[in-house]
Order: sequence, then C-alpha cells, then structure tokens
Amino acid sequence: MLAYSEENHLNPSTSHQLIDECINYINDKDCNYLAKEGIIVFYYSDTGRPQDCKWHKQTITETLRIIQALYLDHEAAANLKYGHLISAFQEVDRVYEYGANYNRHNVKGRVFNYIEHAEYDMTELIIQRVVVEVVQRQFPVLLLGELESIITDLEIALDAESLFVDRRAKIENHFENNGYQVKTGSMRPLFGNRKLGAVVKIGSYPSELVNLTSAMQTDIFNRIKRELK
Repeated sequence: MLAYSEENHLNPSTSHQLIDECINYINDKDCNYLAKEGIIVFYYSDTGRPQDCKWHKQTITETLRIIQALYLDHEAAANLKYGHLISAFQEVDRVYEYGANYNRHNVKGRVFNYIEHAEYDMTELIIQRVVVEVVQRQFPVLLLGELESIITDLEIALDAESLFVDRRAKIENHFENNGYQVKTGSMRPLFGNRKLGAVVKIGSYPSELVNLTSAMQTDIFNRIKRELK
C-alpha cells in the first residue's frame, strides 16, 4: 500500500484516507469485487421494498466516479485511483475470483455465489428458474394460472412454502426484470370471452397466447426440480 502511495506521489496518510472512503462506500452498499469479470456487485432495492431487490453490477470506473462525486471533496477526488479501490476491497476481504450461481451447494475458495449472498428463499429460486424457462423458450404470452400451478407444485416437491401475496410479488418482480408484464385485476387481457391473468412479453398481444400442454408443464417441472433438489 505504501508503494502505491509513493508511486502516485501521495503521502501514506492521504492514501489511507482515500482507501477509508472507499471502504465506507463498500460497507454502505455491501458490495464485492469479482476480479475475473472486473465488476463490483451488490444486491440492493432502489425503492426500499424487499421484493424490488436485484443485483447491481458496476465497473471500477463507474464506482470511482460515484465515490469521487458523493464521498470526497474536489481535491481528494482528483487523487482517487484504481489501486485505492482495490486495496479497500482487499482490506475488508471482499475480493472474489469470479461469480457463479449454485442453488443448494456451497462453493469453495474465492468463488462468489450470487444465490448465497442474495439470501434467496426456495420459492424465489423456483420462480427465478421458471422465468428462465419462459425466457429461453421465447414464450410471448402465457396464462398466469398455469405458471403459478407449476410454481406451487414445485414448492410442494421441494418442501417450500409461501404466502400468496409474497409469491405473487416475487413473480411480478422477476418477470418484469426480464421484459415481461404480469397482468392481473383490471389489466387482465381478454382471451375469447374471458379476462384472465397473464404474463405478457412487452410488445406482444393476447392473440400470441401459448397454452402450456401437460407435457410442457411436466418438462419444466422436472427440469427445475432436478436443478434445485
């Protein structure tokens, strides 16, 4: 750390002060540095509502700009460098080699497990996987009831439980973060002569409805159960 200070013509006390301000930001955001990807990640709700929590990813350059603007005065901001931020992450032991997603298994070494750090419950993991299946299969419009049936069946199979209100909020949050709208209540689309709750990809129309066959529902159920068991 001293070598870094000398190299940049800063005295040790100035360098330590800059590192301390970086640590303040790290602690405020509860963030971690993934070295391979070169990104800083933190799980945060912009609204303060738990159901709106999502992963935020920033580059070193973006993070330096934030710290310079919000944590430092003009003179100190001009001296803040890449090395100060990395040193700060090292001091608080928040440097990882890379990030990964492992549902129910511990990771070894310096691997950052997104799922573990987000503290998801099993219902949320199920919903996340259902959303992934929908996105990967490029379904434009689905009946909400069919998806909720798959989710509740998986909850039973994986010993998970949730309240309807909480489950619905998580469904809405995860689909909306992936380019879909969950239409319920007065927003339900008209299918034939009935208004039904639906998950609609932005830009799609009710006429593009895909009815999930029992075989498709079983396939989705089995794939997710194998992944999360």
